[in-house]
Amino acid sequence: MRLFINVSFIVQGDAMRIEILLVGCNQVRIWLILDKAGNAPIGGRNGLDRV
Repeated sequence: MRLFINVSFIVQGDAMRIEILLVGCNQVRIWLILDKAGNAPIGGRNGLDRV
């Protein structure tokens, strides 16, 4: 089985979105949004889904 991992760093204003795409049997996307201090903001904007 092959597993490809694609990591993207996207700056959105004063926040940074880190998106990890795992491509294998199923494609799974995990994202984490951090503020400038590196803290995950309260509000549940982080997540995981199947592409």
